[in-house]
Amino acid sequence: MQELLMTVDKILFIVEGEVAEPKVLNKLLSKMGYDGNTQIYSYKSNIYSLFNKLKKEYTDLEDVDLFSFIVELEKEKDRSDEIVNINRREISSIYLLFDLDAHHQETDVSQSFDNVSELITVFNNETTIGKLFISYPMVEALTMYHQIVNSKLSLYTFKADKNKSKSNEGFKSICNTNPRSHTFGKEYTDEDFEWIKTYHLLLCRHLHSQKEINFESYREGISTMSTFEKQLECHTKGNFIYLYSGIADLILDFINEDNFPDITKLCEYEIELINLWQN
Repeated sequence: MQELLMTVDKILFIVEGEVAEPKVLNKLLSKMGYDGNTQIYSYKSNIYSLFNKLKKEYTDLEDVDLFSFIVELEKEKDRSDEIVNINRREISSIYLLFDLDAHHQETDVSQSFDNVSELITVFNNETTIGKLFISYPMVEALTMYHQIVNSKLSLYTFKADKNKSKSNEGFKSICNTNPRSHTFGKEYTDEDFEWIKTYHLLLCRHLHSQKEINFESYREGISTMSTFEKQLECHTKGNFIYLYSGIADLILDFINEDNFPDITKLCEYEIELINLWQN
């Protein structure tokens, strides 16, 4: 796996939103030794819009030239993004960070899952076509990576096809008003960064039903697709999926073994599952 600190070329991050994703990604990249050799491009629409546009342009998604596709989209705009001034040869890696956001679709949630599955299958290599990471349900999931309280680790579930709780509260509102949540506007401390890695690994351990999980087992057994399959299984059997940050996934994908969290002692704490749509 290519390490961020060792790259000499430009790393391209294609994100969904114009504000939240670039803000949080820039802050966390700095914690990983950001040296200026990255480019963040805001697609400004959801993953299903990207899927539909790619399907219109390419008969087979395996033939996608994602960088050229994005550049051509920007050239059609009155004010194009600075990505149009970058040469493809400058880009060493491409990462896509999008939200599941299945509730946005005109089709049913099953079709949404099928579309995402196809995109994950295609976008699986950062050095060629690009590597995709998914947040469930959206980027704000990262704010809900709460610290252990009263010897309990809180993991959150919700319905993939809904964006409102029973009390009509939206997911972003739940995140923004929770007193335990970290806001994107706040600087991440070293402790914050370490906890994001730790919480995400504990979440992966639970979701993938692994008794023990370390650097090697994470690299071998956990991927965007394997996580998606677990989430789909939860949705199919129990009509819920887990809150899960694709940005945290990206962090664990980048760091080396020396910086990988050791959760051995934390595995003893009780898991508290909280259904966000019951309130």
